[in-house]
Amino acid sequence: MKKIISFILVLATVLSCFAVAVSAAPQGNRRSDEGMLPFEDVKSDHWFAPYLEFCYANGIIKGMNEYTFGHAGQLTRAQFVTMLANLEGVDTSAYSVAKFTDVKSNHWYYGAVAWAYEKGIVSGMTDTTFAPNGVLTRAQLAVVMRNYMQNKYLVEVKDDVLNKFSDKPKAEYWYYDAMKYAVSAGLISGMSNGTLSATGVVTRAQAVVIFESFVKKYFHGLCGHSFTAADCTNSSTCTICGMKQGLPKGHLVTTYDCVSTTTCLECGATVQPTKIHHVFNDATCTAARTCRVCGITRGEAKGHKWSAATCTKPKTCTVCNATEGGVKGHNWKAATCHAPKTCVVCNAKEGSALGHNYSGNYCTRCGAATPRAQVIYAMKTKASYSSSDNAYIYSITADSSTVGVIYDATSGELGLFYNGPTYGGGSDFTWLVLPVSGTTCRFEYEYYTSSGKSIFDGYGYIEAKTFNENSTVSFYSYNTSANNPEVACSNASGELDIMLTYGDLMFKELCGVSIADLGFNYYK
Repeated sequence: MKKIISFILVLATVLSCFAVAVSAAPQGNRRSDEGMLPFEDVKSDHWFAPYLEFCYANGIIKGMNEYTFGHAGQLTRAQFVTMLANLEGVDTSAYSVAKFTDVKSNHWYYGAVAWAYEKGIVSGMTDTTFAPNGVLTRAQLAVVMRNYMQNKYLVEVKDDVLNKFSDKPKAEYWYYDAMKYAVSAGLISGMSNGTLSATGVVTRAQAVVIFESFVKKYFHGLCGHSFTAADCTNSSTCTICGMKQGLPKGHLVTTYDCVSTTTCLECGATVQPTKIHHVFNDATCTAARTCRVCGITRGEAKGHKWSAATCTKPKTCTVCNATEGGVKGHNWKAATCHAPKTCVVCNAKEGSALGHNYSGNYCTRCGAATPRAQVIYAMKTKASYSSSDNAYIYSITADSSTVGVIYDATSGELGLFYNGPTYGGGSDFTWLVLPVSGTTCRFEYEYYTSSGKSIFDGYGYIEAKTFNENSTVSFYSYNTSANNPEVACSNASGELDIMLTYGDLMFKELCGVSIADLGFNYYK
């Protein structure tokens, strides 16, 4: 038993040490930093990365700072002439210019601008300004490159070279000849949508593509090239013209331990920790890229991307969800007859609408007229007036019958009527008064023979909320032929269905009120 326990303890100790070793620093041969671009915002699979490596290795372009290239940024006029000066290997300290008031001797681009102006490569935006920080358009680039190239390189300019672009510039445009030159030279090609985009700006990523093409085709284009092999610290270089092909290989080291010096497995050189390949975590909103072995940082934190505070949520980072400050709080607008309590900022709702509080014919809160008052007003202004009956009538012809709305100004009653043929060649007249009290409506019915003699008439009451097309309407009737009052039962739902259906349409045409608004809930 003791032997088994001892074995288990030893095994646990070995496993523990193994775990510490793995977590401390991953092992494996890696190239040192000489073999990589220093820019933290450039990945090896970026479309422009090979062109940037070429321009960086040949000293044509640098980053916006030590660890940032800024590939999506717009190329400025000062950056462009500096790239040209770097390509030429110009000693810019030997040049000066007093013409431009916005180019001072202590500016980093002063010598490059002075050289380019003296050589006739660039001119100012005005007589006294160069606009060094102004963005460079594709048309401006074409003009500058033509000025730079035309006395040095043979370019066959083709007159029809711009015809393939949907936005071909007109011949009278100031940049027409320069764009024709640049496209013929292969410096500028169209955009992915088939346009030339002459007035579009040049990005820093596009600039390295243009310069790589120019250097290989023209600047070193006549050289037969005899390249050395790249080694740990030197790029593959032409022994004739000095053009470099990409970056050095970088030292081959055996560990990720970027704290201690190590020895290159290929050249035997001692490699300092600052040159050993670090294992960087990605930058976050609040922290720069950090080596998880030695803690060194590169570049800058991304910075929060804040979304504005809302009524219920504080200012929030859309990347890491960090919050700052408090919520705005709702800005409530009081409930109205039609709408509940509502936030005027985010439209949030709380509670329910108050509903109208009618007193007489008007709402005491909003002053709106009752649906009944709206209909009566509309009848008085839109319907036909019968002076003999002192009534207003609004009617239509439907199903060979007359259906309409009637307002009796004497009695104040508002209702629907139906007047049409019925069985036996006779006719009937039906009137539904809406409503008499509460949700109860009065129903009146008269039936006449074909000779016009009244057979019976009657009246009854309908509970509006329970009425539907299958309801049987009961009413008292008086049979004139028998001269005897009697109780009759009639299913007049067919007529009521027509009357209510078309009546609802007429109410809406008159003033937008429905039968339901008047308290008569009819379900078809």
